[in-house]
Amino acid sequence: MKTALIVIGIAFGVCLALYLFVSYIVYRMAFRNEYKHKDLSRAVLEGEQYDPHRNFMLQTIETALAIPVTEEVRIPAYDGGTLFAKYYHIADGAPVCILFHGYKGDGIRDFSGGLKLVLDNGCNAFLVDQRGHARSRGRTITFGIKERRDAADWVKYVSDRFGKETPIFLVGISMGAATVLMTADTKLSGNVCGILADCPYSSPEEIILRTAKNRNIPTKFMKPFLYGAATIYGHFRLTETDPVRAVANAKYPILIVHGEDDRFVPAEMSERIAEANPEAVTRVTFPSAGHGISYVLDTERYRRVMREFIREHLPASFSEGRTEA
Repeated sequence: MKTALIVIGIAFGVCLALYLFVSYIVYRMAFRNEYKHKDLSRAVLEGEQYDPHRNFMLQTIETALAIPVTEEVRIPAYDGGTLFAKYYHIADGAPVCILFHGYKGDGIRDFSGGLKLVLDNGCNAFLVDQRGHARSRGRTITFGIKERRDAADWVKYVSDRFGKETPIFLVGISMGAATVLMTADTKLSGNVCGILADCPYSSPEEIILRTAKNRNIPTKFMKPFLYGAATIYGHFRLTETDPVRAVANAKYPILIVHGEDDRFVPAEMSERIAEANPEAVTRVTFPSAGHGISYVLDTERYRRVMREFIREHLPASFSEGRTEA
C-alpha cells in the first residue's frame, strides 16, 4: 500500500509539473508581450491584404507622428504600477476621446488615421498604452479582462480633470475594441456618451482558440492549459466577461465597424455582439476590408460614419460648431 501511494504521489507530481510547464508555455505565447519595449509605430501589417496599401498606411503614420503631443500622462493602475497615455489638446471644454490600441499593438500605428479623425472633429484625445504595452505596467495582456478596468480608470481621470459634464467617447480597435465594449454594462464615473469599436472579437477565449486552430494547434488539447495560463501566470479568469455579455446590458450607445474580409477577427464575431443588443448597437461593415483597415479602404466613408456617430450622441450644448473632418 505504501509503495502504491508513493507511485501515485510521484505520478501526480509529474503530471502537475507537466501541466504547469505547458501552461507557462501557453502563457508566454498568448498573454506575454515580447514586443513591449520595441518601437512598433511604423510596423505595418504585411500580407496580400495589406501590401497594396503600405505606402498609404505609412503616410498616415507619419502624419500622426507629426501631431504635437500636448502632455504625457500617467495614472495609477488599480492593481499596482502605472498606466501611460499621450494627451492631444484641441480646445478647452471640448469632448474627449480615449483611444485603445490592439493586441501587441501601438497607439500611433493602430490609430494613425483615427487620431487625426477625432482631432479634426474638435475632440481632445488620450492615446493610451494598454497594460503590457510600451510605457504602461507589466508585460501581461489579458485580452480586455483587466484592460476594461483600466478604461474605467481613464474615464475617471478625464472626468476628474475636465469636469463631470465633459462628453467622453471610448474608442478601440481589435483588442482595444473588445476592451471598450467590455465596459458597456458598467456605470462609468464620467459623462460617457458613446463607445466606438473597430473589428472587435466576441470573447477572449474564442479569439485565442480560433488563432490556435489557424496555427494547427489542437484546441481541445490547448483549452485546459489556456485556463491555467490565464489563472496561474496571468492572474485573471479568461471567462470573467466578454463583449457579447457586456453589450447585452449596455448602458451606452455603441458603433461597431468591421471589415467584411477580416481574416483575423471574422466579421461574424461583431455581428453576434450587435445581435446581443440591437437597440444599443449600430453596426457598419466595409466590403473587402481586412482586419483593422476599413479606414484604409474607404477613408471618406469611415470618417463620415465616425463623425456622424460622435455628433449624434453629443449633448445638445456641443452639437453645433463642430469642425468638419
